[in-house]
Amino acid sequence: MAAPALAPKSSRFLAMASSCVVIAALYFARDVLIPLAVALLLTFLLTPLVHRIERKGVPRVLAVLMVVIFSFAILTGIGWLISNQAADLAIKLGDYQGDIERKIGNVRRYMGRGALAQATRAIDQMAKDVATSQPSGNQASPSWLNRGTANNPVAVQITSAPEASSTFTTIGNALEFIAPLARSLIVIVFVIFMLIQREDIRDRVIRLVGHGKLTVTTQALDDAATRISRYLLAQSGINGAYGIVVGTALYFIHIPNAPLWGLLCALLRFIPYLGVWIAAACPIILSMVVPDGYYAARPFLTIGMFVVVELIAANVAEPLLFGSSTGLSPLAILVAAVFWTWLWGGVGLLLSTPLTVLVAVAGKYVPQLAFLDVLLGDQQVLQPPERYYQRLLADDPEEAEDLLEEFEKDHSGEEVYSLIMLPALRMTGRDYRLGVLDDHRHEFISQIMKDQVEARRRPPPQNPAPDQAPLVIPKECVVNVVCLPAHDEADEIAGLMLANLLQEQGYGVFCISAESLVSERIDRAVESKLDLVVISATPPAAAAHARHLCKRIHTKSPEIRVVIGLWNATGDLEKARKRMACAPEVRLVTKFHEALAVIRQMVQPLLIRDAEPPAPPQPAAATSKN
Repeated sequence: MAAPALAPKSSRFLAMASSCVVIAALYFARDVLIPLAVALLLTFLLTPLVHRIERKGVPRVLAVLMVVIFSFAILTGIGWLISNQAADLAIKLGDYQGDIERKIGNVRRYMGRGALAQATRAIDQMAKDVATSQPSGNQASPSWLNRGTANNPVAVQITSAPEASSTFTTIGNALEFIAPLARSLIVIVFVIFMLIQREDIRDRVIRLVGHGKLTVTTQALDDAATRISRYLLAQSGINGAYGIVVGTALYFIHIPNAPLWGLLCALLRFIPYLGVWIAAACPIILSMVVPDGYYAARPFLTIGMFVVVELIAANVAEPLLFGSSTGLSPLAILVAAVFWTWLWGGVGLLLSTPLTVLVAVAGKYVPQLAFLDVLLGDQQVLQPPERYYQRLLADDPEEAEDLLEEFEKDHSGEEVYSLIMLPALRMTGRDYRLGVLDDHRHEFISQIMKDQVEARRRPPPQNPAPDQAPLVIPKECVVNVVCLPAHDEADEIAGLMLANLLQEQGYGVFCISAESLVSERIDRAVESKLDLVVISATPPAAAAHARHLCKRIHTKSPEIRVVIGLWNATGDLEKARKRMACAPEVRLVTKFHEALAVIRQMVQPLLIRDAEPPAPPQPAAATSKN
């Protein structure tokens, strides 16, 4: 009997071990995987443009070369402009050195009044002590190093060391320049071959990963390509416009090298949430030290400009262009940024969102990785009735009420009852029967739901909408209905929901409490002056009680019209009708809208009767006089 329990443990261990192996492979193979990942994302970005050029009749190879050369020429131009602007800024900073030192001195004097200054002075003193305790570079060398003679090569080696060091430094600087250039060339070659052979690569991935699941694999690849392409295109357009606006605004605010800060904002904004403020830090600092012009207002103008532009971009431009096309939650984007930065450094930070999209798509289509879709996706993982019931379990009726009000904005009252409160009512009964809920918690949840239902009682509309007019009975006609709970408080709450819907349509409704005895309920229903009885029952426990009540009511008063509401029942409904209906004229419904339609149909004779004018009095017969 213990064998089945070992399978989940072994599968969980295998999943954890596989995750560790994958993360280790991503870390140790980053020198190969980073260029491949960059090339893959650039392929997603450039594929739509290549498609458009191919539709003009241009061969694929020529179209790919045109797009790649044009794209990397733009990137090279941006890099050249950034380097020139940075060099020019370095020259200008020398002119501002006096102002910067003066302002730093003012800050230090201001800080010198508190405990922070004491800590700063202590750190400075420690640094001086460490510096004085180490030998300086111009101190005399030990005597044994100066003993070189004509027969002693030690002195020759020491004197030639600076030349060797200079040579190695030159070679190291050359390698530092060649390495990024080599990685860039590798990325370009990858992009060219991926764009030319994209169909062949797609087919090979499907053959390798699909394992016979051609439809699912194709849907996963299309979903990933659509999400990433839309995100990259939209984000590139927004960031480009963002950089132009920021650069132009900084130019008019008289911030030095405004084009440089506009380009940096456009590039760093690919970093989720933090990138734009990292780029904005330098212009804000410069606005505080540049002396010419309207000096006092410049920092406030710079900060206000960044805040306004970022709010417009984040809350207007991005939702309009791509909304939640990535399918990632905000928290998942932040966690992914930290994870990929730890794994691949700065490049991982820039690529974090597209790479996490690929992981989320895998979690959506691969059952073994479904937990990734739950952790990273932006969709609600709990359905509305589950969220509502969870809030009740957490003793949070205020948030449960907020969920109902939010749902009511786009749905009718009948949908609120049918789609949220009735399923939650069934979950409450199920957990209570299984012993998960104790008596106190069950009574608390039931009372909260009853209060929320009673709070939604509304009077009938005075001027009903045209689509509601056929369902509203005439004002001059009053039809009396009694809602009778079949067994327990859950049946009573469901009856209150139906009573609210009936009262909105002008019916006179009376609800009997489930705390009364069965005989008392039947007597009050039969003895009351009513036109119809609705027996409210929530399956499965109340079905037998509903049939018992129906039989007793029909035996005591056969002329009463009876409707049995077996709310949200599933299974063979025809068999349930035959088993529960105690008479042919008894109607069985499972939804509130069905109950409204059936009740409307059953009271039609009453409406016609009340609508007929009274018969005129017959004239008395004339008597003949003798």
